[in-house]
Amino acid sequence: MIGAAASLVKSYAPTILTVLLRIASHPETPTPVVAHCVTGIGELARAAGEELVPEIDTLVTLLISMLSDQTSSIKRNASLKTLGQLASNCGAVIKPYTDHPQLMVILFRMLRTETNQPTRLELIRTIGMLGALDPFKHKVLQGGMDDPNADTSGPRVTDITLLMNISTPSNDEYYQTVVIHSLVGVLNDSTLKELHYEAIQAVMLIFRAQQLRSVSFLPQVCSLFLTDIADSRFYPLSLTSFESHRSRGKKST
Repeated sequence: MIGAAASLVKSYAPTILTVLLRIASHPETPTPVVAHCVTGIGELARAAGEELVPEIDTLVTLLISMLSDQTSSIKRNASLKTLGQLASNCGAVIKPYTDHPQLMVILFRMLRTETNQPTRLELIRTIGMLGALDPFKHKVLQGGMDDPNADTSGPRVTDITLLMNISTPSNDEYYQTVVIHSLVGVLNDSTLKELHYEAIQAVMLIFRAQQLRSVSFLPQVCSLFLTDIADSRFYPLSLTSFESHRSRGKKST
């Protein structure tokens, strides 16, 4: 009905929203009724998006609580679709992530565990509508909060992990860190010995280009270089360049 009479409903949107919120948030409301109320909120957003903007925070809080409910798939599906409708019709992009840091954790947890294909497609659409959050902003928002359902069996280092570990938001530092980490991974892999010489040469090129800005990476590469020296796979030219760079680093400190 809301979708069929959008122009009429728009004038009464705040009143309709108040009623739907009251019913949906009441603890004794049956699950199917809650799901229909949330679906109605999504249709209301399509019909009168700007009228719902003042209540976005309240709505997102309600939807997050329903997305976290593992006992009812009907509530999760309804809240997921409504969240996407709020994002696309009320301009609720990025801000739900910044105001509710747990939202991204919940959505990506669902993406890992959801097996129903239509739900996964709706989830991907919703994530796309909510927009991309800057990784540094995400790090600040998350602080020390960890996903309790995440796999903690061992550290998993990715480019994003490296980005989060950089103390200052410098693209130069990020790219340099990613490259050095990748080269160290090659040098650590005994099955890639035939590539060690090229990896060492690449490290030395970075050191020459970055000068003192690469001093912080010396602890990472020193032990690996010494291992290759003992294995007679470290070439004299690289050893000379490395020692020269190390000496300059000591003088600067």
